[in-house]
Amino acid sequence: MGTGIGDRDSLLEGEGTNDQEQQRQLRKLISLRDWLMAVLAFPVGVMVVIMFWALYLYDRELVYPKILDSFIPPWINHGMVFYSKRNDPDVFPGFLSTGWLSGLQLEIANQLQSDLISQEVHITENS
Repeated sequence: MGTGIGDRDSLLEGEGTNDQEQQRQLRKLISLRDWLMAVLAFPVGVMVVIMFWALYLYDRELVYPKILDSFIPPWINHGMVFYSKRNDPDVFPGFLSTGWLSGLQLEIANQLQSDLISQEVHITENS
């Protein structure tokens, strides 16, 4: 990821991090960052990839017009994916949190649908 908050080693081993409290705070911040990446960035990234390739297979011109091939060579498109160096966090907490949030969202949607149906039935009974 480079320098700054994305680089664990520079945070935990860099200058001014000898204080135990500061290291503890940095570990908490890194843990929060890893959780957010696993819960938000990973699912959104998967959705983007699936939608891109579905639209690409349906109609390439919608997402990547052929005229772009003359400006952006294919080796650049595929080569940039493997360029970044990163330390990926543990995926289990991310999957667990994503599953929990998805279940919560489905429960809320189900409750809203039930409320709308009951209101619709109530309106038709009064008419």
